[in-house]
Amino acid sequence: QLRTGADVPTPSRCHRRHFRAKSVYPALRCSTMEGLCTVPKITVALPTPFDEDQVDVPGLERMAGWVKEQGVNSVIAAGTTGEFAGMTFAERVLVLEATRRGLGVDGFLFANVSACCVDDAVQLARDAVRSNARPDALLLLPPFYHAPFSPAINAAGVEAFFRKFFNRLPRRFEADCAPGAERRVPPVFLYTFAWHTQQPISAEVYGRLCAEFPGRIAGVKASGMGLEQAQQFSLAAPGRAVLVGNGRINLDVLKAGLHVVSGDGVPVCWALRLANQAHVHP
Repeated sequence: QLRTGADVPTPSRCHRRHFRAKSVYPALRCSTMEGLCTVPKITVALPTPFDEDQVDVPGLERMAGWVKEQGVNSVIAAGTTGEFAGMTFAERVLVLEATRRGLGVDGFLFANVSACCVDDAVQLARDAVRSNARPDALLLLPPFYHAPFSPAINAAGVEAFFRKFFNRLPRRFEADCAPGAERRVPPVFLYTFAWHTQQPISAEVYGRLCAEFPGRIAGVKASGMGLEQAQQFSLAAPGRAVLVGNGRINLDVLKAGLHVVSGDGVPVCWALRLANQAHVHP
């Protein structure tokens, strides 16, 4: 059984019900379109450590801080690697705020607001924006679970989901800190990971949504796909960031001018930083 203070990964929520393990974990920027955001070249998706049945908040803070110490200043909290689907809304906010404390105010923090219900996704966005985490960007998957009936029906449904989300997502949310105060809603990254969701986001759908909602979509997180497929997103919406999640092609991704996002990169995030410096910024 892993013990607090060990420099090893932590079984997260779905695993903890079986293993009941205890554990904790002990700036690179590039521009997207003007007015959207500046996203780092390397992003790491953090696992969520648990102590018995509770989020290990001190461990999560140490993990985020350790990643920053290695020179990687951009993280995803409670994403796929963090097993968001096994958390309550309150736990997802807790994870987000703990990650911000560990990362610091100058780090780039993605808030995953993915949910199958549009109103739940909007509520998660509201919770994230009004929290003390102050995320730099939101991240949103298409609805997941059901296999598509056909590529055409899938594309139409995915596009309708995101269109409804953006139509319901306000530009600002009222802040809790002071009556009448407001907080701007950060830009959104669409998130495609068909291996898990069964619902891909096509480059064509992505391009149409970027054109329809200018200033709201900063890019896409494209996981589990090859370089040529990922490059189609750059062609569909030039100037926006494409974060590619495929550890087998990290160097090729960097050489092509795209961004790397790693779901298994926490222990070797320092190597991702060095790869970026060596192959992109020698």
